Amino acid sequence: MVIGKRILAALFLLAAAVAAAPGLAQTGPRTGPMAMPPRPEALATTAPAMDAPDLFAPGPRRLAALRDLAAQASPQWRRLIRWATAPERQDGKRADGPNLALAALTLAEADGRQSSALSHLAARAAADGARAGRVEQLNGATIIDGGLPWKPEEITAEGYDLLAFDGPEAAIAIKKITSTQIALASAPPTQARQGAEYLLLISDMERAGQVAEDVALTLAWGARSIDAEQQKLGARWLLAQAKVAAGRPMGCFDNQSAAALKIMALAGRVAEKLYPQPAQAMAQLAMERFERLWRPALEGMGQGGGWFGGANAGARAGLDLLLTAACQPAGPARQKLLDTPWFRDRLAALTNSLLPHVDQGPHGPYRGLRPSGGEVMPPDQAADLARIQMLLARTLLPGAAFADVAQAMLLAGDAPGVTDHRLLGLEFLLLDIDDPGLALAVAPLDHLASAVGRACSRSGWSAWDTLVAFDCGPHFVDGQRLDAASLQIYLNGPLLPRGGAEDGRLSPHAMNYALRSVAANTILIHDPTEYSWPDMGAGEMPRGTYANDGGQRAWALFGPDGKPRVKAPWTASGWENGAAPWTVLEPVYNVAAITAQGGGESWAYFKGQATAAYQGQTAKAKRVERHVFHLRPGGPDDATSAQAVVVVDDVIVARPELRPSFVLHFSQPPVVEGQMTQLAPGRLSGQARMLRAQTDGARLWVVGLRQDAQRVELFGPPAVAWVDGRGYPPAAPATDAAPWRVELTPTGPDDGQAFALVHALLPAPADAPAPPELSRLVSPDPRLAGAVIHDRFWPRVVVANLEPGDRPIAYQYPAGRSRHLVAGLRPEAEYAVTADGRLLTITPGKGLKSSAGGLLAFKLTPVAGKAPTAVAEPDMK
Repeated sequence: MVIGKRILAALFLLAAAVAAAPGLAQTGPRTGPMAMPPRPEALATTAPAMDAPDLFAPGPRRLAALRDLAAQASPQWRRLIRWATAPERQDGKRADGPNLALAALTLAEADGRQSSALSHLAARAAADGARAGRVEQLNGATIIDGGLPWKPEEITAEGYDLLAFDGPEAAIAIKKITSTQIALASAPPTQARQGAEYLLLISDMERAGQVAEDVALTLAWGARSIDAEQQKLGARWLLAQAKVAAGRPMGCFDNQSAAALKIMALAGRVAEKLYPQPAQAMAQLAMERFERLWRPALEGMGQGGGWFGGANAGARAGLDLLLTAACQPAGPARQKLLDTPWFRDRLAALTNSLLPHVDQGPHGPYRGLRPSGGEVMPPDQAADLARIQMLLARTLLPGAAFADVAQAMLLAGDAPGVTDHRLLGLEFLLLDIDDPGLALAVAPLDHLASAVGRACSRSGWSAWDTLVAFDCGPHFVDGQRLDAASLQIYLNGPLLPRGGAEDGRLSPHAMNYALRSVAANTILIHDPTEYSWPDMGAGEMPRGTYANDGGQRAWALFGPDGKPRVKAPWTASGWENGAAPWTVLEPVYNVAAITAQGGGESWAYFKGQATAAYQGQTAKAKRVERHVFHLRPGGPDDATSAQAVVVVDDVIVARPELRPSFVLHFSQPPVVEGQMTQLAPGRLSGQARMLRAQTDGARLWVVGLRQDAQRVELFGPPAVAWVDGRGYPPAAPATDAAPWRVELTPTGPDDGQAFALVHALLPAPADAPAPPELSRLVSPDPRLAGAVIHDRFWPRVVVANLEPGDRPIAYQYPAGRSRHLVAGLRPEAEYAVTADGRLLTITPGKGLKSSAGGLLAFKLTPVAGKAPTAVAEPDMK
């Protein structure tokens, strides 16, 4: 009797629900029928939250649950209370306030004395953030105040550079501050008389946003214990800081604007009971800004939730936007905000950004994130921000896709907590340890953030599984790299990472290597006459200032004369507003997209279109498209098959002398199996079809599948970041974690100026058996490209149709049984599949139906005396 896969998956879930304990989500290898990955929308949960979620006023059920966790001495509580009662907390520093206030609130019934002591420290911390003083004397534009409790250098270092009085007047810049005097840039208003209160504020929105967040959470969680006068002072300070934020220009693609929006929302929420009218006005203004500036962008570019990820400059903005939503009381207003695509999809994007392995940082273990632009933030800090965002997103949107997967990841046995102790309170408040989430053995294995072109496919969700990441999207925010159609592979660490280091945004290394296509695992087309990088952030520079890496153009469109005719700043100012709106500059920013995808039980497919990225000064490419097939190991029919990533690059160059190169980066020196000649230290050249790379515990074989041998160029120490005849190594102390680069270049085209580059990348544990034999797909059609993986039991055939249409296609297939994955067909169309001798033909007509992504996945099984019959793979998406 055959049991359906969905029934088996359901039985597995039922068994897991009975057996699972908090923190012990299933993470073992996937085998057998229950490995079928449901689609993300099928995993949305409708389970109710612990309360109507309110970050600023925990309801009775949530508060009772926190007190139970304290009574049980849960690991989260032990970390929080050990930190809160440490001697160094006695200073009452601003950043300590939220944790102290939450610990006091949790202990209010069980230990009143300890709770009171912590509340006192929380009040001091709030005052350390909401800094205020009184005028003793006023001499022109100088305020005399001999009672300043802070050192002048401390105020300056923490970013306080504005002073405001209670009233409608704008804040005034501080010129100089001493222990008794504050010199202002202009005379204060008339109400700055003796005894008047003044507030110290911050002009930089990112710094102000962190201070406002600390003050707001301290006041909210300490509302029952911090006295009324201190509450009022904190609320006044928040409103004054929000007034500064409201006066700043705001876009929707940068972290400064996200911080300003959050400050306004925080002030409106925390001050609502103490100063109802100004608080309501500020909250309304924040939502007006959201509706006018942010909502159009979140609806137009937010699909997939992929903005503000990784460790780039905008990573903090993701949490700021979620905190803005959390400021809205539960109800229709909040739901309207959360219905925009970015919020709806954020949890899925965050969950799929997690790397499989756990790293060890200076403050403890953390689960890293796949890169997303320039990594200017320490990776453990970025991991902390992602974890808090996941917790907050799941609280705000308990029914979102991937909510149960996210919960299982947050509680998995190897899931580390936050490493930044300042976030312990948020983690303790938001982590629901009573909900084990979804058994990860049936979690979805692929994901696409469509608006920003970030896709990934996993072999599973355990620490020893593989993650294949594919990026092919627009370039429109600061911190991004010129890396459309780039690939990364992770297995027990970075197996195919990208290159480059962070030694400054405008450093020689950044502008000639790290920001450029040459540092990504993508395509290079070297045209010696090209100069498509006149402005790399330091203003337009003459030809020759920056190296010619053969990569993608910078932020400009070029005319027939080869000169920039339309230029854009690295970050769009807004969707429809500002000096550089997306809707106006889309032709500059929108260089690439993922145009097709599909997935089944044991495979995933993504197609990236990146032609516009190579339309620089010389318009060197007429077509650049990348097809990525991830063939996962396991499954009921090929449990012993090798894992493979087949990459087919479809490139048509503009001139016959141009050649595309397939670029790869490694953390360890790869072994090239071919005759190589050393040109200079760290530089080798030769011909080869295969190379092997090894890391601690994992390996990657790269096999080129072309009829002609490929030219291989290898660069490594001391020739680090070698570009255009010169090295641009990062400045110390920065180091490139992947300093070895390989460029694989075909010696001739397949047809005219058209190239089909086919490479098979085989990731595996270091001690795995040798992979099976591989061969190039053989076809009479020059616009078919692919590979045959000669697995022992079920050989697999991967085909990319490079000229989609209604023409019949044909290719040779292995004898015996085989599995086939064909991409590039018309979406949701019927095709007849016939196998005659060794030639398989696919023609439009009655038979198998292609997927929405234009794919066919089928099996061929020989029958004695008959031609093999194609049978569709189940659950093809």
